[in-house]
Amino acid sequence: MGKLSATAVKAATRSGRLGDGDGLFLFIKPGGGKSWMCRAQKDGNRGDFGLGSASKVSLATARERAREIRTWVELGLDPIFERRKAQGIPTFRQAAAKVIAAHSKTGGTRSTRNCGSRRSRPMCSRTSAMCGPMRLQGP
Repeated sequence: MGKLSATAVKAATRSGRLGDGDGLFLFIKPGGGKSWMCRAQKDGNRGDFGLGSASKVSLATARERAREIRTWVELGLDPIFERRKAQGIPTFRQAAAKVIAAHSKTGGTRSTRNCGSRRSRPMCSRTSAMCGPMRLQGP
């Protein structure tokens, strides 16, 4: 590993990609923008993960992040999920639970306040997680 040097990264101007080894690439866009990308593969599934702009992320940092991503992939974890978890970004389920809890204290939203009414049943079928299980009535 380590085909690139910090001076080579700064001097690179021709659009394309430069490989550093072990799935780490520097992508150079036609406009001159440079970004780091890590390519990891396991069981025939390939994933490309952005590591940041080359102007903000050094070569050493990009190598460290790529090593971390490859470790997660080898363990069978999703690198994007792990990164968001480390940053404290909630999953959709966690965010939805917070919204539902907040609305249950304030009386809910307009679409969920009248869940029992006949008029709002079509809406409730789409938001059954908020209204609870729906009972189907025969003709």
